[in-house]
Amino acid sequence: MSRAQQKLETRQRVFEAALQVFRAQGVQEARIEDITALAGVSRGSFYFHFPTREAVLDELLERAEEDLTRALVALPGDTPLAQVMETMALAFAERWKDEPRLFVEVGLYAVRRTATSISVQQRPGVRGELGQRFKSASQRGELRPGLPPEVLADFYLANSFTVGLAWSADPSLPLAEALRLSAHLFLHGAAP
Repeated sequence: MSRAQQKLETRQRVFEAALQVFRAQGVQEARIEDITALAGVSRGSFYFHFPTREAVLDELLERAEEDLTRALVALPGDTPLAQVMETMALAFAERWKDEPRLFVEVGLYAVRRTATSISVQQRPGVRGELGQRFKSASQRGELRPGLPPEVLADFYLANSFTVGLAWSADPSLPLAEALRLSAHLFLHGAAP
């Protein structure tokens, strides 16, 4: 096995061990010693791959965003907004359905990260792709005129995050169903 391959495997082992400890203890309570013992590596090895516990969350967030972005990019450009939201609900739920505690940890980290780097000009990943989908839907007349599509996309993402938080506290309603109901409410309002 090459040195580069060994490095990647160690990084993955540390990542998975960190997630297991985070699930059990929470991020702030997680001890690096517990992670390294589970991964079978030294403390220095943990810090070589992840300078902080939040760096593990950053990687998990990036992987989750890649999943959501990939699901959106797979849709044809003229996909109706309702179908885009259905795809988002299914991809979001598939990623997080078994991870209510990690969802909260990663979601709160994402909010903090976004708040310090938010830019209308720079909309990477799922934000950018979803913003483009809302813009196309607006151009097709699927949205009321005058509502900025990028702002609506951000509002939809924030709404989905809030639904995820509520679900994580009580996962009795399947996450996909909660997100579908939320998307319907978002598109059609609460009026009968």
